[in-house]
Parts: sequence; structure tokens; C-alpha cells
Amino acid sequence: MKTKIKICGIKDINNAKVVIDNNADYLGLNFIQESKRYINESKSESLVKEIKNYKLKKKSQIKLAGLFANENYNHINKFSELLDIDVIQLCGNENVKYIKKITKPVIKQIHIKETNNFSEILSDVEMYFSVSKHIILDCYSKYSKGGTGEKFNWEKYKSIIEMDDIFVAGGLNPNNIGDLMENFSPWGLDVSSGVETNGEKNALKITEFIKIANS
Repeated sequence: MKTKIKICGIKDINNAKVVIDNNADYLGLNFIQESKRYINESKSESLVKEIKNYKLKKKSQIKLAGLFANENYNHINKFSELLDIDVIQLCGNENVKYIKKITKPVIKQIHIKETNNFSEILSDVEMYFSVSKHIILDCYSKYSKGGTGEKFNWEKYKSIIEMDDIFVAGGLNPNNIGDLMENFSPWGLDVSSGVETNGEKNALKITEFIKIANS
């Protein structure tokens, strides 16, 4: 089965086109205000329109993911409907009761701390799968909800990584995903900072990342 690929933190149409042209499965738009990859609502409307037009032109099946953290669920539902976003990625402290109120399919991000143990994370995964379509395993940072460039202990969570509908995130880049693919067989890969140069998306790195992931 082909590994699912999600390129996150896209802010302009040129990089969106690179993601679509290389047949990624998901394109992430960041609506978390404290993130350096944040795009405001007015800009996102025009960007999504351009992406949708290009998708149509290329006959692409790529899905748009909107990233939010601890946002009012009514706002998420209205905004995602307005933009016709396919899935909602929740990156904050959202609980099961909250997630049930989201009308679009949900990708729930789990931030793994060094102090966590296997059973804690497995319990979280099982709990969130009851209300989420997919789960992202990412490295915890007190400074950021994602895109930290830091990886968690793959070996420790190997059997969870190999579960269906789970994306691995955190510190992925074209130099290390070969090892991840070969030894851990992830269902999905989620990358943001690993395809950037000086904090901006790099078309060559995006292309290389997807090429390696697909090989």
C-alpha cells in the first residue's frame, strides 16, 4: 500500500502547485494564529480558490486539511464549510466531547513527550480513534503545536507507528525518511519544517521528500 503523504504549512499557490504536481495526498493550511505558518482568513479564501482551480485542472484527488488548536468549534465548522476544507486537523488539547462537535472528518495530533510511556500513548490513540479519522504522532514542544523539526523515539512506538490511519510527524526530512520507511512501515508521513529553507517552503525539498516516500 502506498504511504500517505501530507505536506503542511503551505502559504502560497506556487508551493501548493508543487505539492499537487508531486501527487501528495494531503495539503495542510495552518490557521493557528501563533504559528509562523499561519495564514489569515482573507488570504486563505483566495488561496483555497486557486488551489481548487489547480486541483481541477490537474484532476488531483488531494485533500485539504485545515489546522486549528483550541479554537471555538462553531467557528471551525463554519469556516471549514465556507472554504470547503476536507479534513480538520486538531493540534491542541481538544477532548473527545469537543471532537464530536466537529462536522468534518478529524485528524487528531498527539504530542509525545520524553516522559510519556508506550501504554499512555496507545491509550490516547485508542481514545482519539473513537472520534477521529486519522491520528498524527508528533514530538511535544512547549513552544509550538507542530513543525518543530524534532523527532520522537520511533523505536519506542514502533507498533503504533505501523498501525493504519496514523501519520508520523516531527523532524522528518528527505535525509531520514528512508530509514523510517524501511524499518517502521508508517501508514502516513506528515512534514512541514523538513521541506523548508530558512523558514520557507522549498520546492526542491518538497519534490525530493515525496519522491523518496514513494520509492
